[in-house]
Amino acid sequence: VGEFPELQGIMGAKYLLAEGEGREVALAVWEHYLPRGAGDSLPDTPPGALLALADRLELLLSIFSRGDRPTGSSDPYGLRRAANGVLQVIWHQQWPINLQKILERLSREWELMFPDLNVDSIVLSEILIEYFKQRWISLMEDDSLDPDIAQAIAGSVNSRSSILFDPCEARERAGFLQTLRNEGRLLAIQSLVQRASRLADKGELGRDVLRAGTFVDPSLFVSQSEAAMFEVIEALSSVAESKGKYRELATCLQNSRQALGAFFDGSDSVLVMCDDLSLRRNRLNLLSVLRNQAFCLADFTKLEN
Repeated sequence: VGEFPELQGIMGAKYLLAEGEGREVALAVWEHYLPRGAGDSLPDTPPGALLALADRLELLLSIFSRGDRPTGSSDPYGLRRAANGVLQVIWHQQWPINLQKILERLSREWELMFPDLNVDSIVLSEILIEYFKQRWISLMEDDSLDPDIAQAIAGSVNSRSSILFDPCEARERAGFLQTLRNEGRLLAIQSLVQRASRLADKGELGRDVLRAGTFVDPSLFVSQSEAAMFEVIEALSSVAESKGKYRELATCLQNSRQALGAFFDGSDSVLVMCDDLSLRRNRLNLLSVLRNQAFCLADFTKLEN
């Protein structure tokens, strides 16, 4: 609809109705152009929302696979608007979609369908994933989320808490973290987790380890504070491994502040970076598991005081 772009979808819906198609089909054709921009209506019906996602993802894959992308204020293909629309439609429908897996699968399809473009599906998916993360951050900040909280939710390297694994859950988690800050309940948790993280980064345990398992040996404990820390991470394990239990995770961290603080300070505290390598590794692994569990909520190292 070159001369009247505002009629896109509307005329298609009317023509379909005139040709005898059902109202559901016509409505989906009209809705798949939504949202047209910031503040616009969003598709209400599942068919319309699905078409809206397919249309925008096809545009993004097509342009990015050619090596084009927005630069500065230049965005001739409306890629920012398209990516924003994908996230807004998912949020509006409350679909628990793993957008990261969708982008990875579509990138592989593009590599197979367009061999002349020399598409590297791994590179393409990584670029698109990072682009969607930046759009998620921008939209959340536009929605009055503190910038450091947006970065903390988006920046977690724990695969379980990747914002694109479930953009709706990530949005809810961000709002919850903002509420904790507004109510003055975040800083105490934040300080302890950040302290644990700084030390844990000196260890070698991976970011996805959420249970002590064979990585922590209780027989090496020489202090009650170590045993108390172990009890904390044991209690946190099942919560951290369960999707969507970020409120319970935050509550557990809050309730464990005394035990966690005693590990670092007081008469029963321990020296993590001690000369005994076995004790040092054991204590670093304790802190690493705690860091990983807390990172299922957010990357606390990106939060400001």
